Amino acid sequence: MTRFLLHVLIAFILSIIETSLFASFHGTIRFTPFVFAVSVYLLQHHGITSASSWMILHGIFIDTLQHSQTPFVTLAYLVAAVISILSAQRVFSNRSFYGIMTCSLLSYTGFIVMDFLLRLTGAFISKYPFDWMSYYKDTEARYMTLIIFLVILFIFAKHIRIVLAKLFLIPQSRQTL
Repeated sequence: MTRFLLHVLIAFILSIIETSLFASFHGTIRFTPFVFAVSVYLLQHHGITSASSWMILHGIFIDTLQHSQTPFVTLAYLVAAVISILSAQRVFSNRSFYGIMTCSLLSYTGFIVMDFLLRLTGAFISKYPFDWMSYYKDTEARYMTLIIFLVILFIFAKHIRIVLAKLFLIPQSRQTL
């Protein structure tokens, strides 16, 4: 029960950081998919499968606050979580930077495709105009900030491992660096 509450608390804190801190910046940095990057990084590199639930909880948080233009964005995060789990467990190596990057880009592409389909459906149902070029530019910025943030996470992998061990999310003895 305490482990479940710890994951809910972590997901809530990460969601607040993304929706408050990163969204308040100007320019491209406001598009940083912080929760997504942290979740997929921890899933792929450190083997914390439950980190994928943070994405889903983030989607629930966004849907509850109606903070997204996409209706039911939780579905897009669910698709991304499933893709990231399957690709991390069956396709990509968890020790290489390229494995982390490819798993993240593949699962984020799944998220973007589902997000696009949900927005398209919402545009047809609500009859609101949908700015396709703006969506494309925002998606391009999200990919760029995702890659930059994953590079930063990979640089600090050793420090992240120490923090995760102190939070009891991974065993102290696991040394995969």
